[in-house]
Amino acid sequence: QAVLSIPHLSLTADEPVHMAQGYVYWTRGDFRFAWAVAQPPLPDALAGIGLLLQPGPAVEELDGWAGEEHSRFVRAFLHWYGPGPALEAATFVARYPIILVAMIGAAFIYRWARERYGRRAGWVALFLFAFDPNVLAHSGLVTTDVLLMVWGFVGVYAATRWAATRSWKWGFLSGIALGLALASKTSGFFPVGMVGLLGITWALEDFRRQKSMRVWLHWAAELAAVVGVAVLILWAFYGFEVRPYPFATHWLLWRMLRKHAAEGHAAFLMGQVGHHGWWYYYPVAFLLKTPLPTLILGGIALMVLLRSPRKGWQERDLWLYPLLYGLATLFSTIAIGYRYLLPVLPFFFILAGRLTPQAKARATSYYVSRYYVSRFTYYLLLSWLALGTLRIAPHHLTFFNELAGGPYGGHRYLVDSNLDWGQSFKVLRDWLQEQKDERVPIPYISFYTYATPELYDIFYNPIPPAPYTPPTLPSRFDPAPGLYVIGATTLQGVMLNDPDTFDWFRHQQPIARPGVALFVYRVLPQDPPPTWLAQCTVPVAPLTPEAAADGFGRDDLRMAYFDCTAGWLYPTGGREPGWYAFFRDAVLRADPFLQHHLSSARLSYEQRRTGALPPFAIYEQPARMLLPRSPSDHRIRVGSLTLLGYEILGFPSRPGQTAEIETWWRVEEVPARPLSLMMHLVGPGGSPVIVSDGLAVPVDQWRPGDIIVQRHRLPIPADAPTGEYQPFTGVYWLDTMERWPVEIDEKPAGDQVPLPAVIVSR
Repeated sequence: QAVLSIPHLSLTADEPVHMAQGYVYWTRGDFRFAWAVAQPPLPDALAGIGLLLQPGPAVEELDGWAGEEHSRFVRAFLHWYGPGPALEAATFVARYPIILVAMIGAAFIYRWARERYGRRAGWVALFLFAFDPNVLAHSGLVTTDVLLMVWGFVGVYAATRWAATRSWKWGFLSGIALGLALASKTSGFFPVGMVGLLGITWALEDFRRQKSMRVWLHWAAELAAVVGVAVLILWAFYGFEVRPYPFATHWLLWRMLRKHAAEGHAAFLMGQVGHHGWWYYYPVAFLLKTPLPTLILGGIALMVLLRSPRKGWQERDLWLYPLLYGLATLFSTIAIGYRYLLPVLPFFFILAGRLTPQAKARATSYYVSRYYVSRFTYYLLLSWLALGTLRIAPHHLTFFNELAGGPYGGHRYLVDSNLDWGQSFKVLRDWLQEQKDERVPIPYISFYTYATPELYDIFYNPIPPAPYTPPTLPSRFDPAPGLYVIGATTLQGVMLNDPDTFDWFRHQQPIARPGVALFVYRVLPQDPPPTWLAQCTVPVAPLTPEAAADGFGRDDLRMAYFDCTAGWLYPTGGREPGWYAFFRDAVLRADPFLQHHLSSARLSYEQRRTGALPPFAIYEQPARMLLPRSPSDHRIRVGSLTLLGYEILGFPSRPGQTAEIETWWRVEEVPARPLSLMMHLVGPGGSPVIVSDGLAVPVDQWRPGDIIVQRHRLPIPADAPTGEYQPFTGVYWLDTMERWPVEIDEKPAGDQVPLPAVIVSR
């Protein structure tokens, strides 16, 4: 399965680094780029040894070598090979050794499960391993994770055999495997520590039987020998370096790892982007990316263990490793992906295999019936696993279980190496070739890997975070027409200066998902194009004119400002489309007035974090016919305004409550002086008079044809009499308090407009 996947997958983010450093390792014995991934030499050595089978570059001539600039060197290294058959061959020979290591892991998983629980349990554990999509995904990639999984597991297994047989051969094998684990990843110390911890428990049991201090000395000496072999293996990969001191390179890598852990790593989890992880990141990843059949079988096995603590303690060599490793992940500041959980899977598979029904004859029909039901359940779960894995092949990296909505729902929860690691450019190339009849434009592509699209014969325009591009996407509030290809990782804001760079696309539906991990969007020109941007000034207008021009890619928009808590502005009266911009907290509040007037608009962009700009939200408003719920039956002209109608809310009301009335006005001419829109609510007998005057849109923001909605909030006093109240509206100058004359159907009608009576009742 892994071999057949290789030709379909482009190089992922970390693979080129291991390949380049591995080639340098074998041809020059140089560790100058090892710090780039801060990992020991074994992954590089395995990735590079196959590259010696064909002619390679003279590394001293590649860009970045002299200045030890690893990013430039790795890109130059890849471009020396590709595009073409040389790159394909290099990719295959670099990945193949990892598959061989995974095969070793498969053999030892079968062996341990068979020895512990029987042959059928061995087959089940092997099946779970061979059809696990996460194991398959990383078994075919040049990374550190499968190496640590296999060598750590083999080291613990060999240690258990050594403890049971006291054979030096098993102890020696454990030391070799633990040394390979140390040489695979800087976290390779964990299986070494586990063997030491298990050794203490074995020594304690011997001491209880023999009651002799020599037991401790004997075990300490043997454990020291195992660890000594492991350290010697690690040192060998560094060429037994002694200058400036032994393991100098390894200690440098260890310091780099500690620095990385302190600085954190950009990660995404369920809508959040952070750099220092979440304690629940790995539990969520395990729950969503582990196949449900495996979760079910493993969960039942763990419950069986809990039912018998004494027997469970005897099997501590199988559950102690995943338990302590899982607890350690809760404190990790590097939330990098499910691949960090691979080391626990072999133990999990063996524990699941222990539930296998044993084919022992029983006299009672009850047992026979129970046995066949149980066997049927096993077949059903294993078939479910195999079908789910084969269905997603060869894109195993994108697997998510049904709890996450399957592979196509996973991007809502996790990205990066959980879904989109740069492996889908070949699939994108094939998809683009299939669209040739439709005259597909040269796409805009966002990527963050060393293996760039041109290595796979894709012509494209780079957008962030591709190298040598602007840090943010131009016109990110309204992208230019074209075809955009955005990976799930950058779509969700990881690897970007501004995590919300591609938020506009998050509110769109992609037209295709090549390889599941890539999102393809077709942006069409707007007809007619929007002409205005209206911003709410409460508590602050979020976009400066410069930010708006940059974000929309144009400086000809009409900029208007209004108080969205006191009223509303419809520029051009709804005849032309435009945008609204709000301080983000304003739209998050459940204000019915604001939600009502945004009901026909669409959220198109949202910046959730404070950066150069405050958090804000942009809504796209299409052109449409605008009318209040109660349009006026007459033509009511009040000076330079026309009263279009009103909306009465919250009536009948009670004393002590606040009711609302909206008045809708169309601007015919722009006044030269400040004014106010009045609303007087006159009670029974002419008193009390409840006043709600104001102006949500300053006069200097008006243009002929605009529609202004004034929100009148009317607090009914607690001692107000019940009965009918008469609303009156109108306009008056602020400087003289003089009311504007009213004309109804071109006839004078005083200086105020009566609206239908409302009721205040107990």
